[in-house]
Amino acid sequence: MNLRLSCIVVAAALLLTGCGPRQSSVKGTVTFDGAPVEEGSISFFPEPGTESRKASAAILNGAFAIPAEAGPMPGKFRVEINWVKKTGRKAPSADPGMPDIDERIEAIPEKYNSASTLVREITPGENTLEFVLER
Repeated sequence: MNLRLSCIVVAAALLLTGCGPRQSSVKGTVTFDGAPVEEGSISFFPEPGTESRKASAAILNGAFAIPAEAGPMPGKFRVEINWVKKTGRKAPSADPGMPDIDERIEAIPEKYNSASTLVREITPGENTLEFVLER
């Protein structure tokens, strides 16, 4: 009888605490040439050997946050950062009769996005990262 009760207690404890690795929260800041990235995006792509899905967030006024429920599992990740910035010029709208739209260009060099060399280790729990990007 004691063995049966012990098994029930252990099973209940595992259900309450969960088992296996958990997703991590990630927050931080992003600057480019000394200024906060106003409106952009950050994505974490798992490196080979890291069992996780991609995780992404918006960057607003230089800050981003990914809650644990949407975050990556612990491991190594290639990081891509984008900032599609207004140029101050207008471009014709694709819809005839609609007003011109703000022209936007990628402000961050490829070495931080499409050809990113950024790699970060995500650990269990809360992670706070700082990305200081320069031209």
